[in-house]
Amino acid sequence: IVIDEAHNLCSPEHGGPLFVAVRERLTQIAAEGRKFGLWLLLSTQRPSKIASGILSQCDNVAVMRMSSPADLAELATRFGYAPSSMLARSTGFRQGEAFFAGGFVPAPTLATMRTRLTKEGGADVRVPLRDGEHPPRAVEDQAPGRRGALVDRRDNPLGHWSTLVSAEVMNA
Repeated sequence: IVIDEAHNLCSPEHGGPLFVAVRERLTQIAAEGRKFGLWLLLSTQRPSKIASGILSQCDNVAVMRMSSPADLAELATRFGYAPSSMLARSTGFRQGEAFFAGGFVPAPTLATMRTRLTKEGGADVRVPLRDGEHPPRAVEDQAPGRRGALVDRRDNPLGHWSTLVSAEVMNA
């Protein structure tokens, strides 16, 4: 399960019943999900805004450029295996530089990503601009290595667009 901008769903500051229920399920997935084959990846620029019960279950950390002293202090406190001196270097990271620590690397590691080898895939999907205009009935997804099509589901009572992906991609 991948959650981008995780501080919006995992914050202890949100007290509404829906936020509490989501936070409780995410805490359970973070703590027990691995035995059911569920893995949780949280992406945020504000780790200090993630509920401690969720963040404490994270075994790995990947840090790109961070400038907030509060967030860097939170990472150093929560992830004792991530040396604070290496975390502090993240304030000067350029694009493509990152720090990794935890079980997925043998030792805390500073890394620089190399230049991309493949073409950027995908394309924009045309959407209705005015009442009565519709995108084409089917638009092929041209992303390399992916098979599927965006299909206008006008037979769907809700009229939603759906993505159809072949079994080969889902099992890859």
